[in-house]
Amino acid sequence: LYDITPSVLIHVPAKAFVGSTLDVLHLRPHGFGAELRVGRESRSQSQLNSRTPQGQPLRASTQSTLFKFASNTPKERAFLPVQCSVDRTHSIFVEGGSVESDASASDVDQPLLPPSKRQRLTPSTSSNIIDESDATPIQPRRRATSTRGDSEELWSHARARRHGERDRERKKKIWYCFYGNKDCPRNYSTTNYDNIRSHLMNKHGWRQATGTLPRIIARATPSQSRTVADIDKARLNRRLIDLITSSNIPFRIAGNDKLHALLDEVLPGASKLLIKTHYTVAKHVKKEHDFYQEQLKGLLTTSRSLIHFTCDAWTANYGSHELLSITARFIASDGKLSKTLLALHKLPSGHAGAQCAPLFFETIVEYGIEQKVGYITSDNATCNDTMMSHLATLFSERLSIDWDPVQHRTRCFGHQINLASQALMSASSKEAVATALAQSQDPSEAISMLSQDTGLADHEAVDYLRQFFEWIMKSARRRREFKAAAGVSAMLNNTTRWNSWLSMIKRGLQSRSAIRTIQHAHEHMEQTTLQRRHWLFLEQLVEFMEPLQEVTKLCEGDNATLDQVLISMDFLRKHYEKSATEYATLNPVLAAAIHTSRFALDKWQAINSYTPAYAAALLLHPTYREAYINKQWPPSWRTPAITAVRALWNDKYKNKTKAVQAVSLSKEEEPNKLAQWQASLRHTSSVHIPEEFVHFTKSMPVLIDDAIQWWLEPTQQLNYPNLAQMAIDILSINPMSAESERVFSGCRRTLSWDRACLSAANLGYIECLKNWQKNLCLEEVDLPIDEGEEDGKENQEDQEDQEGQGDTLEGQGHCDDDDGVGIGIIPLDN
Repeated sequence: LYDITPSVLIHVPAKAFVGSTLDVLHLRPHGFGAELRVGRESRSQSQLNSRTPQGQPLRASTQSTLFKFASNTPKERAFLPVQCSVDRTHSIFVEGGSVESDASASDVDQPLLPPSKRQRLTPSTSSNIIDESDATPIQPRRRATSTRGDSEELWSHARARRHGERDRERKKKIWYCFYGNKDCPRNYSTTNYDNIRSHLMNKHGWRQATGTLPRIIARATPSQSRTVADIDKARLNRRLIDLITSSNIPFRIAGNDKLHALLDEVLPGASKLLIKTHYTVAKHVKKEHDFYQEQLKGLLTTSRSLIHFTCDAWTANYGSHELLSITARFIASDGKLSKTLLALHKLPSGHAGAQCAPLFFETIVEYGIEQKVGYITSDNATCNDTMMSHLATLFSERLSIDWDPVQHRTRCFGHQINLASQALMSASSKEAVATALAQSQDPSEAISMLSQDTGLADHEAVDYLRQFFEWIMKSARRRREFKAAAGVSAMLNNTTRWNSWLSMIKRGLQSRSAIRTIQHAHEHMEQTTLQRRHWLFLEQLVEFMEPLQEVTKLCEGDNATLDQVLISMDFLRKHYEKSATEYATLNPVLAAAIHTSRFALDKWQAINSYTPAYAAALLLHPTYREAYINKQWPPSWRTPAITAVRALWNDKYKNKTKAVQAVSLSKEEEPNKLAQWQASLRHTSSVHIPEEFVHFTKSMPVLIDDAIQWWLEPTQQLNYPNLAQMAIDILSINPMSAESERVFSGCRRTLSWDRACLSAANLGYIECLKNWQKNLCLEEVDLPIDEGEEDGKENQEDQEDQEGQGDTLEGQGHCDDDDGVGIGIIPLDN
């Protein structure tokens, strides 16, 4: 405590107010109701003589800001660190100050509290002196119960331990009080933070600061608060549209009173700036879609590779929509492997290939990428072959482009692996698979024709496990009991999810002890109880099937390249051969199923050979090249594959790309003789490769991590100007159509049962916007709002027509009408 006399000078280091000026300081002495003003005095000090609690001198400052304390009543008590406020609002502790007084030494006590290590004060630019009557008292808050909020401050009041004093007690550091008086000896110590607070408050009059500085400033500057006039109306509504599209919120939220009340609570009158109707929301969703679509067109036309596509059809659970998804994959101008959703079309008459081809062609023309069409990846259904044929006809008739539908057709590797897995579980023999393939032109349909009553699905180990999970899933109570016992939920296989048989069996092995306990507790399961031999069979089955799941995950990622398909095929071929030999005597039933699955997998490998891009991806990968094919493939496969890739090279790429010139120096940088000579060497080394394809494929492989980025390097662009273009075109092809599956997963979340009236057009706009925001870096622009749109006057007639339907889902409040303008409502069935 300082015994304050009528005139006290408080010196504050200039380092606390770098770059600005503190005009006024307010002191609130402990125990007195009125604040005491401190005005600035134009003087400076060249040195600071104050010391820290540890006795170390403060860093000297060339200038100190001097304050004069003018008190109306003498002998009032103030505290240092000085609890003060600037402009009656900012409450902090001044750091590193000192006190001078004109009183005698006997009138001034020794300080009990040192300057605390506090956040530096943000100065104010207000008036120099504030009258005492305008001062707002600073109310100290209750002490915090958390030790993390004020631990640093509490330790600033501790002294260093003396010789012979302990540093820790029961692994906790001991706090020694820095201060001493008649009520408190300087040897007071504790390890408890609550005791520290109580000691400082009761013995030394310590109080905690009133909040953190940013919060204090936020509370203290009402003049800087935003008003309705400060809000950008277009930006506010763009944020609303972004929220609606990204979070699957119904369009009608724009007119929700609760949302308007929330905005008005934050800023009165802000809701007046918000668009009011779901019709206006639908228009602005389309407007944003069209705006960002133009940016996407620019990205596609400037891509460094061909544009590759995936497509798939899907029928919605609600809303009776049948949709065609078209996604693109390409190397952007910055060298990044990018993906995006181009369109989500409604199929008016089913998903036959003849119906899909015109929509696909319209999308390509709309984006202006007719000359950059690459490869199309889809599942193995024959309707996709039909679509490719119709698409080639459209290219020929309308654009005069010769486009081979067979060579540009790549098949989803994930579907192929899943069908091989289905053959393992459902086919009793290779003859059964061959018979199914003969009865159906579609290999996917052929495998699905196989009954689950044959093959490994009919083995008692698999059958008993599936029966158990079916019994668990039929009762909510049993599901809860199983999860409580096993720690995981029960799981069943299905016909659509890849590797679902493997997932079910692994879940059974994971919860083996819980299954045993439950089965032994129910007598009716005595005949289907899983025995030790059953568990052994399931373990062997999982050991075989896990590599199928591994290659699926390898090829479904965003950075997967086409070379990984044949690499995975070769890996599985070795895996099948090894497993069939191992289980021939150990588990003959499993060995027979492996041969059946291998038969189906070989069918897919033969079909993939129709597309030379698969072998080209291996030959153009720096790590594999021709050396890999010569080592891993049988002789009968090598020559046809290399010949087909060479034909592709000669037909599409050889001598088609101009040699890339070395980057020249700018005019400001005149090259010296050495730089000119080095440039000539680089140029000379880049023009003497006699035949790019032969030279590269027969060279020694090099181990790299990213083949596409390797081909985009300037060295490869200079050495192989034509082959580099072929390589990035081939390697960037989609190995799977997983991206279309991801789009449909998003559609399922958007098109929930209470949004069944959402039109296919608006669903497509929403999904495109979500996809572009996630995968692309597009420039955000606040689109203006027309007053007529905001009022929704032009839609009033349509609104009355739709909302007047009492026999509709939307009219009865069961559905969100997001259809926009002129979209019909689905009738409510009995």
